[in-house]
Amino acid sequence: MVYSIQRHGARNVLPKSSTLKESEATGGPTLLPQGQRQCFEAGAAFNARYINPSSCNSSSTCLAAPGSGPLYGVTGSPDVGFSNYNTFANTSALDRTIMSADSFLAGVFPAIAVQDDATNGSYVPTGEQVVPVYSMADTEDWKIRGYTKCPAYEDRLQQWLASEEFAAKAAETQELRDKVQALAPQLNVSLANWWNVYDAFNVWKTYGVGEAMPPVDAATFAEINQLAMWLETSKMRPSLTSNLLGGGLLGNLMQRLAAAEVAVSAGRQGYYRFLSVSSHYNTQLGLLSALFADQAATQDHIWTKKIPSLAAVLLFELHASAPAAASSPGQQQQQQSFAVRAVYQDGPKAPYKVLPLPCAVKGDAAEVLAGPGACTLERFRALAGPQTLNTSREWCDACTNGKVMACQVSRMERQLAEAGITPFEMTTAGSGARGNAGSSMSLRPRAGYVSPVMVALLCVVSAALTVCVGTGVLLVRRHKQRKVDSQVRLAADTALPANYV
Repeated sequence: MVYSIQRHGARNVLPKSSTLKESEATGGPTLLPQGQRQCFEAGAAFNARYINPSSCNSSSTCLAAPGSGPLYGVTGSPDVGFSNYNTFANTSALDRTIMSADSFLAGVFPAIAVQDDATNGSYVPTGEQVVPVYSMADTEDWKIRGYTKCPAYEDRLQQWLASEEFAAKAAETQELRDKVQALAPQLNVSLANWWNVYDAFNVWKTYGVGEAMPPVDAATFAEINQLAMWLETSKMRPSLTSNLLGGGLLGNLMQRLAAAEVAVSAGRQGYYRFLSVSSHYNTQLGLLSALFADQAATQDHIWTKKIPSLAAVLLFELHASAPAAASSPGQQQQQQSFAVRAVYQDGPKAPYKVLPLPCAVKGDAAEVLAGPGACTLERFRALAGPQTLNTSREWCDACTNGKVMACQVSRMERQLAEAGITPFEMTTAGSGARGNAGSSMSLRPRAGYVSPVMVALLCVVSAALTVCVGTGVLLVRRHKQRKVDSQVRLAADTALPANYV
């Protein structure tokens, strides 16, 4: 199994606040054609390492099940080894990441020669292997884009921006910033705003888009770049981020690893082998900070000193030992061992490198199974477990967020619980002759609670939570003795927002 987290490719200028907030423009800056190419090439490199049997066999990193092919399509079709049953791709809901996801997957599963009978896994005239990519509204995305909506993190960041360390860096770089101010008087060259200075120069210099910037010599541009790298990586230190920015995605990673472990141990082929997340460098660095990756940093691990390059890929590989046969009849089969290894590629032209994990132990079983820097699954679970935020409620509490819909619902549930209200109960309805045959499960409001609870839920949807939840609780108390005869079936995904996967 491979869990891949990609940064988007080159895009237009991206103005940000000092606390990583972006404009409300729908979709954000557009992915450039060069960015599409970068992500495609990153996908092609992934294909060579994990999909194409002619190359992945040499590194023992092939993802396809034995006997299956490298194509994506309908299960059971010739040469199809990947489908919606073992492949899952999601992305943040922004132009640059959605297009990056499509471009990356086009490299992972490249176009193939079209046949008239359309039995080769592709049903598009171009030969494209179409892979679905899932997303959710940016306002509700707390796993991939939690760094834009975490007040607890913003408070820490504001304290750091007012710290002696930050003031000393501002004094140290005053000469450079004055020099840039003279070149571009329209720019705010404060240290807190330096990302926008760097991005304006970099995007114009590299891609020729955005506001025209004056030419700068190589030495000055290198200084501009170096200061931006210090600023942005400093914001991602574990001392500032803890698990606030990466805990949600880390929880999802751990759930996927656990599911794969269970399936492989049982000899089942039906589990997610390839999971792809199209994201941002803050997503990648936030996850690494939650894992204290800086503790195991080496000179080769450069992401503690610079942000990941465009189209950079961070991967977590799950390695499993071959199942051991019982040595004699009746003897219990020896359990398989599992290891987790982190690998990264800092841009599509760069080689894959191992990112040593803090839980790695030199010479142990994980190193034998997966190589240096890897951890046994047990050790990785011990490292990551306390850092995971497995539910939206856990994330809402940790980040003190009250605006995301899931956080509003969580607060409403608590207010109802504090009032002694249990609004829903599970019911079983069935027409089968035996047991539960033909039965179905549904939620129904408890007697006396339907009207106020529905009022409260409607209030959440209408973004008038503070007033309406109070009204709902009062209505519940007022109607507590009221009997409700009819059962109301509520679909879980319409009653309460599902946790994002």
